[in-house]
Amino acid sequence: MMDWDGVVASILFVGGCNFRCLYCHNYNIAFNPDRQESIPEEVLFKRLYELKGWVDGVIISGGEPTIYGESLISFLEKLKADGFKTKLYTNGANPSLLIKLIEENLLDAVSMDIKHLFSKYNLITTLETDAMIEKVKQSVSILKSNEKLSVKFRLTVVKGLHTKDDVKEICELVFPKPLILQNVSAEHVPENFVNLIQPFTAAEFEQLQKSIN
Repeated sequence: MMDWDGVVASILFVGGCNFRCLYCHNYNIAFNPDRQESIPEEVLFKRLYELKGWVDGVIISGGEPTIYGESLISFLEKLKADGFKTKLYTNGANPSLLIKLIEENLLDAVSMDIKHLFSKYNLITTLETDAMIEKVKQSVSILKSNEKLSVKFRLTVVKGLHTKDDVKEICELVFPKPLILQNVSAEHVPENFVNLIQPFTAAEFEQLQKSIN
């Protein structure tokens, strides 16, 4: 009831990701999907049918859903055919697929994680490349100019890696869409990144919030 304003939603998590973010709280799903138990599609849809009348929409999260390409398209088509609203969480690394999903009316909402200023993406994800950054830029442009979907950008802030000026600049980058801040959690992150994770204090985080309000 918290992930989509005004919509009661089921959240589905897919395995695998093309980023390796140091604060990833779903790293077992994102980095080691083959070690996780899968839910057969027929079981999933059976459960969604049981929830109809209570659940309005389905959120696809991860990991990174867009790595599944045509499989994601067909899955969203089935959800839409069954009358569910659909929301996608994405890192923005697949703008061509994002355009296709929008053009085919397969999405009602998108929440994109923006990791940092484009020049500082390498501080967050170990897979930063110029080509990947260009794709993320394209996705930001696609979403910030879209007036049909419900769009939000999310930024997880890490003390020592994000500054107040960084946050303000990222807010301006995604304007007129809202930027939602999340204070990083040092729990449930990959062991080799634990020492790099430092949350802001409550007072510091409040100041960051004020800087974008």
